[in-house]
Amino acid sequence: MKRNLTIAIFFLTAMSLSSQYFFDNFSDSQKLDAAHAYLMVSEQFAKLGDTRQAAKFREMALFIYPELLIMDKERIEAAVEANARPAQPRTAGPDRSGMIRFYFSKLLRSVTTGDLETADSLIAERLYLPEYEGGLTKSQLAPMVREIAEDYNLSTYSPSDLYKIESIRVEKIEEGTYLLTVDGADDESLYHTGITFFGRVQTFRFRQFDTGWKIDKITALF
Repeated sequence: MKRNLTIAIFFLTAMSLSSQYFFDNFSDSQKLDAAHAYLMVSEQFAKLGDTRQAAKFREMALFIYPELLIMDKERIEAAVEANARPAQPRTAGPDRSGMIRFYFSKLLRSVTTGDLETADSLIAERLYLPEYEGGLTKSQLAPMVREIAEDYNLSTYSPSDLYKIESIRVEKIEEGTYLLTVDGADDESLYHTGITFFGRVQTFRFRQFDTGWKIDKITALF
């Protein structure tokens, strides 16, 4: 085990020296792979009783891929395995359910940390919401988002304060379109805020655009 650990550290150190942040130009899936590697080394150090090194490598894993904080181990390993699996000939495109879950976790993290720029990057140029026939453009949506951010201190919430994370389910509708449905948390105060698109059950429609996967529709059941 020590030999494998030494080899892993060597490669991770070489990667770290390649630039200020070696993962700067990585895709999201590549960042997940790298963070998972650091997490595995952290676990090996923990097994050897070196808690200081274990903490150091875990910290680096979370620095590369902060969403690890709200992903359980099984989903991390499943996502890494899916990224590493050789492409197989298909009549339809690959299953993107894991990626959709990742983008949703990224949205939750950006909302609860006040990172509105990242949240904005995950929204389509036109977003369809309850009670807004024809949808809203980003310029129309921007003042609403600012108002919500000013009226509700979302930084006091964690993702699990808003949603039952374990209830997330993802359904492929057609190539390039997925629906992610999630149940709201058991907190009655959440449903009296006046935010019309936040309900006890919410569905987010993810579509693939030229600029990547974006949310273009949110529906809610009360």
